[in-house]
Amino acid sequence: IELEEMYDIVYDQLDLLDTIFDMQMYVIKAAEHAKYRRSVGIGVIDYAHFLAKRDLRYGSPEALNITHRWMEHMQFCLIKASIEIAKDRGACGYNDRTKWADGILPIDHYNKNVDELHTQPLMEDWESLREPLKTWGMRFSTLTAHMPSESSSVVWGFTNGIEPVRKP
Repeated sequence: IELEEMYDIVYDQLDLLDTIFDMQMYVIKAAEHAKYRRSVGIGVIDYAHFLAKRDLRYGSPEALNITHRWMEHMQFCLIKASIEIAKDRGACGYNDRTKWADGILPIDHYNKNVDELHTQPLMEDWESLREPLKTWGMRFSTLTAHMPSESSSVVWGFTNGIEPVRKP
């Protein structure tokens, strides 16, 4: 995808996942808490190919900068889409138990040591999310999960997760 397409794509993903939460039949009563938390795990697959297409070496300063840019944009788009869906359908039941309810964003509590790995400044208008976040809340309490995505990558024929390709 292109950077400019990301918001529409993640909005559609979250919209579909939200519908699944509502349609899901929970056999075990305790599992129904998933409806209140609405945790999803949008992640990354085919990262090695993403870098290779751009002639970037895994771990190079240029790769780290572009990775920071894309991951920041992805997180921003996911939060913005979750707020928009909450505006239409309401915040998740456990919204008040999250940092989101206080308008706390990832830029407020991430490990600042990460900034030593790149030179890419923050590019998104994070402050524009604070008030809508406090007003509407989040439809999803968790949005991302960046682990190797073996099953998704196999289905699509992509490299898994964010790890570099290694010879077996």
